[in-house]
Amino acid sequence: MNDPLERDENGDAAVVVRSFAHPELFAELYHRYAADIHHFCGRRLGDEAADEITAETFPAAARGSRGMSGRT
Repeated sequence: MNDPLERDENGDAAVVVRSFAHPELFAELYHRYAADIHHFCGRRLGDEAADEITAETFPAAARGSRGMSGRT
């Protein structure tokens, strides 16, 4: 019962794990967090930098999570 994937099948961790087999599912995290990331960066760095950072964040996160797929 301590497994977070069992508690929330739509939670971020569950989405990441399912995206190992189905990479297109990682887009759900984009939909959840892109606006918040852009807003955060935009207030601190301006809109142009926020556009770039937001565009780079999710591919980097997806690559990083796939690198973790064989770890426990």
